[in-house]
Amino acid sequence: MTQEYQKLQEKIKQVRQRFRWIVLARGLVFSLIASMAVVVVAVFLVDRWNYSDRALSLARVFSALFILAIIAWFLARPLWRRVMDVQIA
Repeated sequence: MTQEYQKLQEKIKQVRQRFRWIVLARGLVFSLIASMAVVVVAVFLVDRWNYSDRALSLARVFSALFILAIIAWFLARPLWRRVMDVQIA
């Protein structure tokens, strides 16, 4: 391999790392905002149902499931996506 090609590959690797950090930061922000919204909705629903044991249990379970789904959607899915060298260059 020529030295120019190696330099290009190194630059592409650096840009890919920077891109992954940006995707990670964006995913964390969206996940945090959406998770806070889920918690707020759960608190309002539990308050509406007068803090019954069943309401608390359901709110905990569904909040955890929704937060896991949010993390998977906004964080894991974009990070698993493979970005081609052509798209970066």
